Amino acid sequence: MMAQQICLHRWVAEIDYRYSDGIRTTTRGLHELAELHDIVESGPNFYAIAEIRVGPARHAAPLTVEQAESL
Repeated sequence: MMAQQICLHRWVAEIDYRYSDGIRTTTRGLHELAELHDIVESGPNFYAIAEIRVGPARHAAPLTVEQAESL
């Protein structure tokens, strides 16, 4: 049996699209922020985007700047 590879994303993007029945949200994991471009360009049409929110994926407890710099 082949081992399954688990890839953890560094970022999470939530894209709100306007539909005739209201807003629908799509959530996508990203390894690099530059990947967001291809996701948006692949549709639905970017004129239907109401909002995009990007933040770090939460795989561990949040750190302060000082804690992160000491790693």
